[in-house]
Amino acid sequence: MECVAGNVQIATEAFDFLHHAYMLSKKPAATSVQIVDLPNLQKLDPPSWVNKESASVLSFSWNIKDAFPKFKGIVDSVASPGTFDDMIEGLKLDAQGPQIDILKDVLPYLSSEFHVVTEVVRPISPDSKRSMVILKLNDIAKKLPKVLDRYGKGEPDSLPIDFEGSRIWSFENKDEPEIELDFGTKSKDKKANVESDENEPLLDKWAITIFGEYFIFASDVEMIKEAILRAKDSTQNSTFEKEEDVAKVLSMFEGIPSKDGLSMKQVTRADRSFEMQYELFRQDILPESRSMMATILDKILKPKDSRQTQVQRVKGDKLPPFSTIREHFTPSGGVIRTQEDGWSVKSFILKKAK
Repeated sequence: MECVAGNVQIATEAFDFLHHAYMLSKKPAATSVQIVDLPNLQKLDPPSWVNKESASVLSFSWNIKDAFPKFKGIVDSVASPGTFDDMIEGLKLDAQGPQIDILKDVLPYLSSEFHVVTEVVRPISPDSKRSMVILKLNDIAKKLPKVLDRYGKGEPDSLPIDFEGSRIWSFENKDEPEIELDFGTKSKDKKANVESDENEPLLDKWAITIFGEYFIFASDVEMIKEAILRAKDSTQNSTFEKEEDVAKVLSMFEGIPSKDGLSMKQVTRADRSFEMQYELFRQDILPESRSMMATILDKILKPKDSRQTQVQRVKGDKLPPFSTIREHFTPSGGVIRTQEDGWSVKSFILKKAK
């Protein structure tokens, strides 16, 4: 990155917070920066069946087909030279695996359009936050469903679920923890433990499917089922962006030059996104909060022996219910547009209506 410049305004007529920035990219860009290949799209809208009650929707364009091979340098530098190629070859040639050639069987059929959706399910519990990643496909010949079935059949603890004409693959890590007895003979070398951690799944459960022209990855199989039912009910289509608070955020994007399109668009409804953490804090069980992203980061960044249930040190039971302060959490939005020499950014938090 060559440089970053911007400005912040607070308490304007329309915004509590307004931020403009520009990131100037170095030419030629380093390979690691080339991975962030975000082409502009004229239309960057989530599917019509996205839940109108969603807490946030992030839509972005990423040239994953060209970016994928460029991960080689990063993977090899973190692990060891040749690791990236070994992974690709192993997935393709392993007789016990799905034998999928990522470069030929998958990448050619992907578009650059992604959507990340989060929902908060009531009543509030540590598992209330659900997430879904949606990738639009360019698979006119419908080749990817067969690839997905090969992958599902080759994975342990997988379950095929046929629902409303779609095949959903549900996965759940059912391995019970092994009880180890140490009589003083165990090696001091931690290599075995490191290898065990590397083979541990990042998620305890997840589900995937191909529905229409989209590949869907979700933290919960029920989230996919509900999306399919909404898609089949035309009365529920195209409602998220018509919700009053969402429409107000989207209206703030209208002043942005759109002839070149956008590479990212996000809408966040703070009154929904923060409700889960607030209510769990009131119940003194905030550390038990689990989301798909929190689980992945926890397993990547924390050592295995530190992943234990923590105790909430500050009590929250004296706080009022979230319903009494909900009106103060206003929606926010952000957009990114890719330009010839970098990226322009606009983000904001709307002012509370009088």
